[in-house]
Amino acid sequence: MLVQKVNESEKRYSRWQGVLRESAEQSGRGCIPELRETKRFRDSVAQSIKFYELTLAAGVQENQDDLKSILGGQVNLPASIGVFTRPEGGFDPEEVEWMRANEVRMVTLGRRILRMETAAILMPALVLYQLGDLGRSE
Repeated sequence: MLVQKVNESEKRYSRWQGVLRESAEQSGRGCIPELRETKRFRDSVAQSIKFYELTLAAGVQENQDDLKSILGGQVNLPASIGVFTRPEGGFDPEEVEWMRANEVRMVTLGRRILRMETAAILMPALVLYQLGDLGRSE
């Protein structure tokens, strides 16, 4: 979430809480995802590394794997995955170096350069697809 004014932040927080609740109900989720306060980038990534089994970051740098090569052949898939998408203009080289040094897996979303909003939707969808969560319901 990009926030420019404090009073706008409160309005957006309430709006996004509603969106999360409605989306969870529509998709049949058993729990509503938690919307947390905005944090600095490195703090967010560090928290993801600490709490999730795998942290992925989608960017436009060279030497990135695709999701299939990371998740496709694993016997024991991670139970929890943190996901980050690049901001407009991409991650800074220092951010990429720091993430790689902290075992964040850099992934590609393909040849196309996507807008931030599109990448933020596509990345979790691709992860769910690769995990088999977007297949036929039984």
